[in-house]
Amino acid sequence: MRKLSLIFLILAIIFSGCLKEPEVKSIENHWGKITSEETEIISDITINNPNSVSIPLSDVEIDLYMNGVHMGRGKAVGDTSISSGEDTLTISTVIENERLKDWWVTHIHNGEKTQMKIKYNLVFSILGFDLRLPFETSDYFETEIISQLSSVDFKGGAKAVEIKKMDFRWDVSNEITSIIVSMDLKNNIPAEIPLKFVKYRMKMNGIEMSEGEVSGNTSIPPLGQKNLKLDIAIENSKIPGWWVTHIKNNEKTTVLIDMQIGMKINGKEDVFETSQEFEFHTAIAGA
Repeated sequence: MRKLSLIFLILAIIFSGCLKEPEVKSIENHWGKITSEETEIISDITINNPNSVSIPLSDVEIDLYMNGVHMGRGKAVGDTSISSGEDTLTISTVIENERLKDWWVTHIHNGEKTQMKIKYNLVFSILGFDLRLPFETSDYFETEIISQLSSVDFKGGAKAVEIKKMDFRWDVSNEITSIIVSMDLKNNIPAEIPLKFVKYRMKMNGIEMSEGEVSGNTSIPPLGQKNLKLDIAIENSKIPGWWVTHIKNNEKTTVLIDMQIGMKINGKEDVFETSQEFEFHTAIAGA
């Protein structure tokens, strides 16, 4: 009898034309399960149901984009009926980490800025009558790696040579991301200093992103300056591995870059060593 009364009440609401559309009041995001293959975002959506009866959710269409790159889809978790008044619906949206390589290229092209957009389409059904609730959220985040590199002071231990200036810029392709380094080295002695090699290494949260060595085959004139170019090449396939550490580390990354410049000063072999470490943070899930 109680069930029949509820059905009659629902029918009365539908046929009276008084069935009202639910309204999204707020969305709170946090990270869920994180693996090497997937990154989960949990969204707690507060919905106001202005009707006097619960409305069951019959379908969910959720797509997540980062700079226009489709990263993954979502689904409802747990109870999917929205009670009369305010109720909470939990959504799980999963980023496929393999797609982070494509996102990264757009992120660098866009000046290390990303727009993350989640498109929702919730379909509620009552006795064959559907209510669609489409909406989307959009947030931005950035990393500022190049600007932080440009603000740190690279110094070394060789008194005969000093770094006068360093500039950094990105160069990116579908497979490789390069930090192009331009440095002006000053010779402080009245004798030519031959440069033998340049070694470099870059780590992000302990993950080795790039390591290499190039031959010098040049020299710094007496009391003069010499410009050196260096290509710190990162394979984009390493981006998903870094991403996992970044999210697990509360969206924080420590970047370490160190360089060694082999040279000959007054006929003796010497190595100019310099390194810098800095951090950057994001607020992706909490944006």
